[in-house]
Amino acid sequence: MAKTHPRIWSLLVGLCRSTLGRRYGYTCDSLKDVEGPYLLLCNHNMDIDPILLGIAAGRPVRFVASEHILRRPAAARFITALFDPIYHQKGKQGRRTVVEMLRTLKEGVSVGLFPEGNRSFSGVTGPFFVSGKLAKSAGVRVVTYRIEGGYLTQPRWSTGMRRGKLFGRLIHVYEPAELKAMSQEAVDAALKADLFEDAYATQARLAIPYEGQDLALGLESTLFRCPACGKIGTLRSSGDTLSCSCGLRLRYTPLGYLEDESTGERHTVTELDAAQREALHRMIEGAKQTEEFFSDAVTLQRIGEGHQVAEERRAVLSAAKTYLVLRPTDAGDAPLSEPPRYLSFERMEGLAVYSRSTIVVMMEDGTHYEIRGDLSFSALKYLYLYQFVTNKES
Repeated sequence: MAKTHPRIWSLLVGLCRSTLGRRYGYTCDSLKDVEGPYLLLCNHNMDIDPILLGIAAGRPVRFVASEHILRRPAAARFITALFDPIYHQKGKQGRRTVVEMLRTLKEGVSVGLFPEGNRSFSGVTGPFFVSGKLAKSAGVRVVTYRIEGGYLTQPRWSTGMRRGKLFGRLIHVYEPAELKAMSQEAVDAALKADLFEDAYATQARLAIPYEGQDLALGLESTLFRCPACGKIGTLRSSGDTLSCSCGLRLRYTPLGYLEDESTGERHTVTELDAAQREALHRMIEGAKQTEEFFSDAVTLQRIGEGHQVAEERRAVLSAAKTYLVLRPTDAGDAPLSEPPRYLSFERMEGLAVYSRSTIVVMMEDGTHYEIRGDLSFSALKYLYLYQFVTNKES
């Protein structure tokens, strides 16, 4: 634990409780009566989820965080002082992270973890990358906590936050003896059930408006396929509207739904994401090995020692059934004569996405790439491709 951590934590909780309650309507179940140390598990939709849980906990908790934070030294120093995170590298197996978590718990400090390892794209809790094995072996209480309203307050594609309601729910406190008596499979099932959140199912019940500016801006980074014409990469957002060159116009409402301006039909992001995922899967299954599906102008970074950028350049990213290819370009995105870089799925340790839409690629030889585009860039289609081809959830 950082020496300043407990004092700064107390100050943070005091300042944020009133601010978030007033601005975003945050109310929460308190964890002050839960004796620590404990392993705190929660679903993940917002950048500020650790702060929301910190308010509920009312005491220092070390959260597992993505190491990309370390590439901004000033922000890294600030976040380390506040949370003293356990840093984890996306796209890599988390053995070292687990060891540090267990060590922290043995020292009497609670640990906070988002088992999805990623913010939800569609509003539904994603697959877990932490199993019941960790919960059983931790030897401490395991607390499950669910935040509702987070997805509509800060959708994954959004450039800002909306004002509505946020709820922190204490779901269950598992005693070590209770976990020991359960099979690993039973613990897995219980944790997934506790943390499962369907934003639109909750919204159908509560109908809370989430007000803000430019509600649809950036939505094409999540919805990469037009639901009308089926083309990929043709959707564009502006203000509250998502439109396609085929004539489709969808208005994103404060309730979180997409309304077709021609037919009045109402859609959820969850529904449209499921449809595009299935369509992409069908396309990939019928494709040839070297057929390239889509491409984007991007900025490519190679991450070196100390988590810092060792190389940065412009490129065109394309995807085929067995690899990604990066073709170098100049600053104006004109092709260069340099040879392309082929990133084989077979030689990847992992591919993940963080923030709005940044791709992380970890190669087996230790090479670490990060790939990002403009506001409309969709990393999600590349993530889905990788998952389909490798049968891995990242």
